Amino acid sequence: MRRHSITLLIGLVLCSTPAASAQRTVTGQTLSSLREPAINITATAPFHYVGTQSFILYGIADAEQHFFVESEGGHIKRLIWIQFESMRANSTGKYGYETSPLIRGWGRDLRVDAYATITAAADSEPRPESDGARMRSFLRAKGLTFSRDVLMQRLVWVPDADKRREVMVIYTEDLTLPGIISADLRDGGRKRDQWPAIAAALQTRALQALSITDR
Repeated sequence: MRRHSITLLIGLVLCSTPAASAQRTVTGQTLSSLREPAINITATAPFHYVGTQSFILYGIADAEQHFFVESEGGHIKRLIWIQFESMRANSTGKYGYETSPLIRGWGRDLRVDAYATITAAADSEPRPESDGARMRSFLRAKGLTFSRDVLMQRLVWVPDADKRREVMVIYTEDLTLPGIISADLRDGGRKRDQWPAIAAALQTRALQALSITDR
């Protein structure tokens, strides 16, 4: 009986552990981070801010998400997903994106990747605890949903030499190319030869969707 009581008590303590609260503020189109790192991120019109959430990701990192959307009737046409993330003391992990291309953008060294993909439905999330699943759940709760096929551009800035912290921006937009679905643009797809040009244009639009400046 005592063993069961101890187990229950431990479970209650773990369940009551709060997620980290948001450490940044938003005024109008601008997200302000006072530290780690001290920057302003400003979204261009017609994006509008829809909120933030913070959580512990996979038990090893503190994550804070912010979302700007361009939407119509509850449909997300374009999304700017900004995520501040840092390794917790219990983790020895580092952020490494050495296999991703390196570009210069917003006055910073960015590691970048682009994807043509299908949006996971609420009942078919492959990893419910992932940051992507949490993003989609948050937006659904706001009455916002994606199209089935989307283009995504990830841009990551690792600001510190110890690589224990990152600022990640994921720009997402509808795939609106006539007669083309996301599978057509992936490896083996019938329109794969068009992907380099599409990805280059996507990266340009992502960089133009916001700006990052030092405080």
